[in-house]
Amino acid sequence: MLNKILVIFGIKKREILILLLCILQAMLVGAFIGGFDISVHAIFLKSYSYLEIPRAFIIAGIMGMFLFLVYTFFSTRLSFRLFILINYIILFFSAFAVYFISDLEYSKDLILYGYALLFPLNIIAFLNFWRSMREIFTPSQTKRLFIFLQIAFYGGIVAASYGIILFLFQTRIVEYITLLSSVGMLLVILIQLILNPLHKYSKIFYHKLKRVNPLRSKFIELFYTRYTILLLLFVLLSSVIGFVVHYNFIAATRDNYPDIVGFSKFLGLFTGSLFLILFFVDKLLIRKVLYTYDSPYSMVLISVGLFLALSASFIIFIILGNTRFIARFSLYFMVLAIIKTFYEISKYTIEIPSLRVLFYTLDVRFHSTITPRIEGITRTFGLLIAGALLYALLKISFINLFYLNILASIFVIAWFLFPLNSSKHSRIPCEHILKGSERIKEKMKENFQ
Repeated sequence: MLNKILVIFGIKKREILILLLCILQAMLVGAFIGGFDISVHAIFLKSYSYLEIPRAFIIAGIMGMFLFLVYTFFSTRLSFRLFILINYIILFFSAFAVYFISDLEYSKDLILYGYALLFPLNIIAFLNFWRSMREIFTPSQTKRLFIFLQIAFYGGIVAASYGIILFLFQTRIVEYITLLSSVGMLLVILIQLILNPLHKYSKIFYHKLKRVNPLRSKFIELFYTRYTILLLLFVLLSSVIGFVVHYNFIAATRDNYPDIVGFSKFLGLFTGSLFLILFFVDKLLIRKVLYTYDSPYSMVLISVGLFLALSASFIIFIILGNTRFIARFSLYFMVLAIIKTFYEISKYTIEIPSLRVLFYTLDVRFHSTITPRIEGITRTFGLLIAGALLYALLKISFINLFYLNILASIFVIAWFLFPLNSSKHSRIPCEHILKGSERIKEKMKENFQ
């Protein structure tokens, strides 16, 4: 019976133990990302107005770029097992530190820095986990087992988000959620301590050859062609749009839910529902879109949808005006939630998978450093730009969420032009793909010999 089940799901007996540990770790990392995000937003907005979020964005952008410079420096200089473990330990202490400072009466300024840490830490948690999985499993194993890890990861985010709603029916202390998130990260560390020796001495997993000298950075390779420069600008612009949209959504949610517990419950409901929708859209719709159209045009489709949602927010303001504030605000709030959903779907289901393919045109030896620089440094730089723009605009008295959405729509127009332009300059990188595949084959032959 067990053998039949394993055959149906494409799992081999020798993989069961490590797969179960990885699934449990995926759930815990997902729960950490979801719970930590919601709780830190609640802690911050308990002490600060949402008008202070742009200042936190600026601090987060500076801190994030520094953290990812350190991250990429050590990513090729330490064994991946040690590197992954150290990152999880840093995440644990950082989450616990945020809980500790939130419990102090005189720590209001520190709460701002704790909130700023949220954004780079969640990116590190995301990158760290998926790098760990890519290093543990061979490409053929990843192809068979990835779906289980993805379900567990999204399931962890959904479970934590909905769990927060139930938890807050028992207590109104949102700080405890951050403490629980740090405990979850401690369990992740314990699982990693078990996984490391299991993987090291297992013969069914691929083990990379040790490098005598660490590889030097090849980030400059991204600027060799106009194609890769356009892709870099696309990621940067995407992150600016994402954080402007995020600010608008959080600001509207806070206005709609002045009680911090009600705010946390709604954010938990929204986040859980968002990732449920995201998973099913990815599996049932997006893959068909990606298989029907090329990657650049697939990215355009979602950005067009986002622009239409932003246009709907303008129409609400123009038609309803100030005479029906409650109706206008409720409808506008719903449209903002749709905009936020559109953006997150485009990011996780089209943008990130497409960029992984497009940036594989570069030298295969340097993917471990290029990925965190694109997903880390570039996105945190976008966070810094978004914070600076929002901070400057909010200093103008007549600026409100309506005008900020106009700003976002202008960025979106430019955003969906980048893939169209980059597709015209993809000839050279496509040749790099062929060369890269040959290097992979040669490297695999050397390893097996």
